[in-house]
Amino acid sequence: MAVASVLQFRVECKDTKPGEAVFVVGSCSELGSWNVEKAVPCITTAQSFPMWSSPDVAISDPGKLEFKVVIATNSGERPRWEGGDNRVYHIHASSKHLVIVRCKYGKKDTQVETSLLSVGAASAPAPAATPAAPTSAPLKTESVKSIKSIEKQRSFSRKATSSRHLIMNADKSMHIEMS
Repeated sequence: MAVASVLQFRVECKDTKPGEAVFVVGSCSELGSWNVEKAVPCITTAQSFPMWSSPDVAISDPGKLEFKVVIATNSGERPRWEGGDNRVYHIHASSKHLVIVRCKYGKKDTQVETSLLSVGAASAPAPAATPAAPTSAPLKTESVKSIKSIEKQRSFSRKATSSRHLIMNADKSMHIEMS
């Protein structure tokens, strides 16, 4: 299966209760085809809460991708869907990308960071615990609200040669390391 892009979701959500988790559900089969029980689960830790992170999601078909954030029990039962219109991202067929989608549960604004995937990483999906490593191509940030304000916030904190690594700890919690 050819991979169009690899997506990682970073969702800020303070609205969960014990026994609940955050899921990303959407229009393609990789996001559960609007079925919460098949949605992409996100995880958090006591240290990273209220930020929830998904494993890598390899999307094979380019085109319009619609999704929503849902709070549900760990098994996907009793879902609470965020209100408003579906979130939308367009996956381009021209090149393979690592796409980090950042959003807040119940808020309209969505930020998307993209970087080109290396040739080896684009041919097959990366395992859930280890995201595909981006090449040293500069990060491109798109925003529904204000691209300039986000780039001002980010311009001082990112070197062109740095990369992110999602690490799974022995206790199954995850953290991000920069190198």
